[in-house]
Amino acid sequence: MRAPDQYLKDLLFDYDCVTIPGFGGFIMQSRPAAADQARHRIYPPSRVPSFNRMLNHDDGILISRVSKANNLAYSEAAHIVHEYAPTLNLKITNGEI
Repeated sequence: MRAPDQYLKDLLFDYDCVTIPGFGGFIMQSRPAAADQARHRIYPPSRVPSFNRMLNHDDGILISRVSKANNLAYSEAAHIVHEYAPTLNLKITNGEI
């Protein structure tokens, strides 16, 4: 089984915001196309992720994906995701990326 955060990449293509309950939320910000005339470059529209630690409520998106991908009951998937937040916090405390 993949770690809950491994589903984020896929989910952020479909949603503008996905939270890891107890950890924080990832928000996709749209950027319009741009032209750099000095460098003769054109940049296409894009989406850039940002992180907000205050968005730590359960929006259900990540848990639903874990549940469906692993054929688990929603409550089992919720337990896995909620147990994962302290693991992420510990990794950050230890200086891991």
